[in-house]
Parts: sequence; C-alpha cells; structure tokens
Amino acid sequence: MNIMQCSLHPTKFSRVSSCSSAKEIWKRLMVIYEGLKRGEEDVKKKKPLALKASPSTKEATEESKSSTSEDD
Repeated sequence: MNIMQCSLHPTKFSRVSSCSSAKEIWKRLMVIYEGLKRGEEDVKKKKPLALKASPSTKEATEESKSSTSEDD
C-alpha cells in the first residue's frame, strides 16, 4: 500500500490518502482515471478546426512588388 501511495502525484495522493487498503486505493484510482479517459474521448470526438494560413500584409506587399517587376 505504501508503494502505491509513494508513486502517486500529490494531487492524486490527496484523493486516496483516506483509503485504508490497497484494494480501496486501486478502486478509487480506477474511478479517477476512467473519468479522465472519458474526458479524452470527448475531446477526440470534437471536430478539429480547419485553419488556413494567409500571408501577412508586409509579405503580400513584397510578393506583389516582385511579381509586377517580373512582368516588366
């Protein structure tokens, strides 16, 4: 039981510190991590945003100048 408690992050330890047996710690950790897993699945279900890069104003001006000078 001590090994399980020592290996936990302090935030997780605070959630299981009141447990009196290794089995009780394990059950509580299962609940904690199952909740995190469900949250990750919810994030995966969301559609990603489609981003489109556009040149900055300075770059666009420089490109238009170079293309007009090539036309001459």
